[in-house]
Amino acid sequence: MRTPTKLEIAKIIEAIVYLVSRSKDRKMSKLHLLKMLFFADRWHLRMYGRSVTGDIYYAMQYGPVPSECKRVAEGRPSLDMGEALSGALAFPCKNIVHALRGERRSALSDSDVEALEAARGVERRERDLVAFSHGFPEWQKHEHAIKDVQCKRKRMDGLDFFLDAPKGSEYCPADAERVACAREAYLEHEAAERMLG
Repeated sequence: MRTPTKLEIAKIIEAIVYLVSRSKDRKMSKLHLLKMLFFADRWHLRMYGRSVTGDIYYAMQYGPVPSECKRVAEGRPSLDMGEALSGALAFPCKNIVHALRGERRSALSDSDVEALEAARGVERRERDLVAFSHGFPEWQKHEHAIKDVQCKRKRMDGLDFFLDAPKGSEYCPADAERVACAREAYLEHEAAERMLG
């Protein structure tokens, strides 16, 4: 697995700041934050063929987890981000993320913001974000494996994010044609990434 670039980590920081700075007391639990990022990434993938964070997902006990986002939410990104991280986020205790400022909109596209707002919409509607995240096929595919004591996580396939959600749980407005086009864009991007190494 490749290490994200500083630019990619900087965008993850801004997505986290966006969500956390809009929460009560500008604080959010790490678990809650990671669910919100999943909902934003899933929405953006289905609409546009790329995620907001560009992260790699793992199915874990409490649902889908974006790996680099988790590292950033713990204050330990893969690369040294120095002032970029310390000026944006604080970690007052193990599982709490605190926003020290508002987001820098230049780091987020309009569609990124749409996706982050869609995640906030899920937050307003759903009482239990973990349970809601367990309802999507991309996580359910690994549910039995991660219940095994020996397996703490399974890497999720980005293509599974394009599978249909159970009736009544889909929050992304993309119709089947749009999802199919987004899936094609995703596949083209993945092929280009492999070619570039």
